Amino acid sequence: MARDISELIKELLLKHDCVIIPGFGAFIGNYFPARSSRKEGLFEPPSRKITFNRYLTGNDGLLIGHVSAVTGKGYGEARDIVKEWSEELRSKIMTGNPVMIYRLGT
Repeated sequence: MARDISELIKELLLKHDCVIIPGFGAFIGNYFPARSSRKEGLFEPPSRKITFNRYLTGNDGLLIGHVSAVTGKGYGEARDIVKEWSEELRSKIMTGNPVMIYRLGT
């Protein structure tokens, strides 16, 4: 299920600017408009950079609700799935191991 939750986070970030992993932190999509420089002959298309904020930990219901909807499980069970997944991430980080969030990076 770990990869599945990562995939669900990625899906949510396509539609929302912020996805909170309750008790863990939040992924935030920051928009950067298109930019051009005649002097340098450059054009950069609009983009989005994903950052992580470990202080945004409150449950807004978005991720758990999405896990519930996709898996068909009740909200409480989906909350437990997300909690277990985030505890696994925290454990890996605390032991110095890198954590890969599927399609988001390390």
